[in-house]
Amino acid sequence: MSTVRSIYYRGSLEHCNYTCSYCPFGRKSVSADTTEDQEALDRFISRIGGWKYGSLRILIIPYGEAMIHRYYREGIMRLAAMPHVIGVSCQTNLSFSVSRFLDEAEAEQADVSKFRFWASYHPEMVGVGEFASKVEMLRAAGIGVCAGAVGDPSAKEQIRKLRQLLDPSVYLFVNAMQGLRKPLSEEDIRFFGEIDNLFDYDRRNAKACLDGCVGGRETLFIDRKGDMYACPRSGIRMGNFYDDSTSDFQPFCLRKVCDCYIAFSNLCDTPLRRMMGDGALWRIPERKKVEAVFFDVDGTLTDAQGRIPDRTVSVLEYMAKRLPLYLSTALPVSHAKKRLGNVFGLFSGGVFADGGLLCYGETIECVPIANPMTAGFPGCRVTRYTREGKVFKYAVLAPNTREAVRWLTELDEEAYQLYQEGRLLTVVDSKASKKNGLITLCARLGISLREVLVVGNTMHDWPMMSVAGYSCAVMDAEEKLRKLSGYVLNPDSIPVFFDI
Repeated sequence: MSTVRSIYYRGSLEHCNYTCSYCPFGRKSVSADTTEDQEALDRFISRIGGWKYGSLRILIIPYGEAMIHRYYREGIMRLAAMPHVIGVSCQTNLSFSVSRFLDEAEAEQADVSKFRFWASYHPEMVGVGEFASKVEMLRAAGIGVCAGAVGDPSAKEQIRKLRQLLDPSVYLFVNAMQGLRKPLSEEDIRFFGEIDNLFDYDRRNAKACLDGCVGGRETLFIDRKGDMYACPRSGIRMGNFYDDSTSDFQPFCLRKVCDCYIAFSNLCDTPLRRMMGDGALWRIPERKKVEAVFFDVDGTLTDAQGRIPDRTVSVLEYMAKRLPLYLSTALPVSHAKKRLGNVFGLFSGGVFADGGLLCYGETIECVPIANPMTAGFPGCRVTRYTREGKVFKYAVLAPNTREAVRWLTELDEEAYQLYQEGRLLTVVDSKASKKNGLITLCARLGISLREVLVVGNTMHDWPMMSVAGYSCAVMDAEEKLRKLSGYVLNPDSIPVFFDI
């Protein structure tokens, strides 16, 4: 028991004030007697009051809607008042009066900074605008909130609208719709994956692994009777919370698959847990503080058609008001301006031409090629990029990939940094690279590399990503880069996971 730091609690409540077609609890009477449930909650709270094993976080996961009942609202405040409870959360549909709850919290002088809400949007029951406004009311009061919805293909437009209405820093999760009569289409999967970059974890679930799970060690699930389990899905009773003789126990689970978020969020060595951090319990990502963000351009900011999606533009505008954004690209400045259009003005400079040129403020630094190439490159189109008469990059477009590879092998690797992609061969000085450019630029600007986020899409970006405090591969990046990167997110999801 001494190692437990988080508790899930579920009482006997099994009814809801909503009647969603996909949920069994909406078909049970909301007027059902709650006496037993209230007594169970009171007993649980009293026991938590005597907790003696250090700090504790609590998530209430009812089978139904709890926050419409005053005893749950009061219970959350009672828990938050305990000094050893560092946070308390509840799953809710937000149908309760948020303004009344905030008034109640003020009257009780409750510490609202300890409150969290796991809020689920139900398009059959409430307008998207009303739900989003309640999320904002809670956030304005200093309460952490995540928002989510069931991945119902018929509700895609409402979910899209919800993403637009929510602040970019609010995590909007999508639950895979259980019991769907037909599988999701590829378009559905793509859509939900763009809304929630972690959707694939929920859709595919995860292989259970007791040895690699904090369930029953750092987290416990406790039901209305006080029976304890490794998680809500394990099904193996490990003792009783109210039995004083139960002070030490061994976690136990026979499941082969973790088939809900709460279950697989307890697995230790997963990208999901790494990306969510300590916020995995609440489903509210732990947002890391960064001083600057560097973006590759082609395939990172742009899509397959070379365009920047509207949702990316909106979030770049949001981020640019809060911290400096930079580019780190193989493109020369003129090409980057053309590729990005008006979006280029959102950036404070960057590393261009694979490190051949650095721009920041009014300053432009060139890394000229110390040994200009003498090869004639017959049959190739050669472009020289210069500044003040000095060449800082060659771009050699060969007639075919074989010729590009041939020239790559014939050039002096000690004199140049060489990059070949298809027919194109890029040549810069041996001292120039995205990595060196990033290091130099951060040093010039007084930015700690530990507080920099770098976003890319190919292994060509990995050297610079590897020296930054935070590395992020976009969703359709090369597989190897996705495995190496600390985060796998599209640019429009960055404010959800980073304190921008």
